[in-house]
Amino acid sequence: MKKISLLLIAVFISVSSFAQFQLPNGGFENWSDANSVPSGWHTFNTATGSLASMVSGAVQHERAAGHSGQYSCCIKPRNVFLGIIANGNFTTGRINAGSMSASDFTGNYNFSDITNGYCQTFEGYPDSLSFWASLYATSESLEASLTATIHGNYAMHEPIDDNSKAVASMSKQFSRTTASSSSLVWQNYRTKFNYDDYMSFNQTSQYILISFTTNKLPGQGNTNDRLYVDDIEMIYVGEMADIKVNGTTLSNFNQNTYNYEMCFSGNLPTVTATAVSEIANTKNQVSITQASAGNNYTATVNRLGSNISYTIHFIPSPDITLNVPNNTYSTCAGEEISVTASGASSYSWSDGLGDDATVHPTTSGIYTVTGTDAYGCTSTATLTINVYPIYSIDTNISVCDNDLPFVWNNNSYTVSGNYDFEFQTVNGCDSVWHIHLHVAPNVEYFNEISVCDNQLPYLWHGMSLTEAGIYSDTVTATESCDSIFTIQFSINPTYEVYVSDSAMSEHEYNSGYFSVTPADSGTFEYDIQCYTLAGCDSIIHLTLYVAFNEGVEEHSMTPEFKLFPNPTSAMLNIRGEHMTRVEVFTLNGSLVFRGTPDSPESSAIDVSRFAAGQYSVRVSLDDGKSVTGKIIIDRR
Repeated sequence: MKKISLLLIAVFISVSSFAQFQLPNGGFENWSDANSVPSGWHTFNTATGSLASMVSGAVQHERAAGHSGQYSCCIKPRNVFLGIIANGNFTTGRINAGSMSASDFTGNYNFSDITNGYCQTFEGYPDSLSFWASLYATSESLEASLTATIHGNYAMHEPIDDNSKAVASMSKQFSRTTASSSSLVWQNYRTKFNYDDYMSFNQTSQYILISFTTNKLPGQGNTNDRLYVDDIEMIYVGEMADIKVNGTTLSNFNQNTYNYEMCFSGNLPTVTATAVSEIANTKNQVSITQASAGNNYTATVNRLGSNISYTIHFIPSPDITLNVPNNTYSTCAGEEISVTASGASSYSWSDGLGDDATVHPTTSGIYTVTGTDAYGCTSTATLTINVYPIYSIDTNISVCDNDLPFVWNNNSYTVSGNYDFEFQTVNGCDSVWHIHLHVAPNVEYFNEISVCDNQLPYLWHGMSLTEAGIYSDTVTATESCDSIFTIQFSINPTYEVYVSDSAMSEHEYNSGYFSVTPADSGTFEYDIQCYTLAGCDSIIHLTLYVAFNEGVEEHSMTPEFKLFPNPTSAMLNIRGEHMTRVEVFTLNGSLVFRGTPDSPESSAIDVSRFAAGQYSVRVSLDDGKSVTGKIIIDRR
């Protein structure tokens, strides 16, 4: 099993980074010697202005025993000229001495001399400033003073006014702590910064100007007064809002919980954090050391100013490996499969394979194993199982006797039988093919087919038949043998006949194959379906002209009455008895001829001027009856 080491990183905030949020010498431990100015601080010896030469020799400080550590700074007032008292003045900036009047702030002030380096860089946004002081004053009413201004990249003057584009400011006056010049009585003071009055300036913190004076009133006090200052500290009271790993907040984050463990795989996670504060324009006052292999996979988030660190120990997830190439196992059905996982302390397989390191799947599929190490970190690996089948194939083969010999798998066969062949699949699995060979004969078939002409063309074996005759085709039978099919093909006619006739209303009309009794006069059409002796559909279209029954009997012509020749093209002869009138009608009932017969027994009518077609001839008799018949005038 692969061992995984838990590597922890110890992360500390560097001094150079920390100095941006705290004064680099707020404890006054850094002095070149006892008579020098402490590092980062200035007094009259570096003053500028028209009176700088007058005041530069006034020594206003000395190294003293500290509140904590070894040293503190002692600030003293001095008589600079003819009884003029200069308050003890100590600053991170520079003193401008430009007026004989101590209260003239246009000539006498402290400022951040960024051009010449008399300034203190600062990037923090502290909530308040804390310091320790011991003040001895000959007057009980004397108050010393502290001012501090955070500002951007310009020469900020103190005292500041409402137009000063500061980031924040604060001031503190404090009374004497001891009436004895021989003893130090330390007192801690803490004052909040004012951000609200300067929010509209939208400035960024780049410098801080801090000044201590032995008397809040310019030019007042006694040269025996002493102000001791030590342990200046910026206080950040913001709370840690969240810590995010790769953009996601730690699920169990609590601002009062300072150590976390988190598993990871792949690239090291990126840590971000946010702190919130009571101040109006708070910044993310945190310092983050990202995890790396060099610092044993630990990231540390430090909440600046309060020395509270949140440590995240990143634990590499186990590297799960399988003892098969490319995590794929291929085998033939029936063979045992054995796959072993390694790299973790315990395992859990999908699809019911269990919790052992070694498993024996039996079917194809994709399986997942989850490995857990001693630290509870997990990772997965995917296993692909390919179980290839083996075959026992039964194949029935029929061949025709005219195709022998039959060749299969390079062997020649001439008789029916069962034959076995062993082979390997493309996946290398042994299989058997069972061939069952049947030799079938070729056959011939004859048939007679008769159709009606309205069924043409008749499709037979892919041929479209339109004429009677004998047809043959070679086809493959059910056993795949070539067989000859022959047919005697005959065509039976169908008929479509158009017939016109006349009748009387309310009299039965009977043509021998159709009977109807018209109830009214007019022209009526009937389609009469019938069949030939061969069973072919035929149709007779009958147009029946029905005359109104006026009580005169009308009969179809009896055999004694003759119309000839019929068809005719010129003359129509009529033979009968008792004829009194002859009338010729078109099939639609129009009268085209009316006349008296040549004699009661015969008459001849010239029909050469009539159009070709069918006509109805009605002959009236002397007894009031009439007979009718049909003629065809043919112009061919």
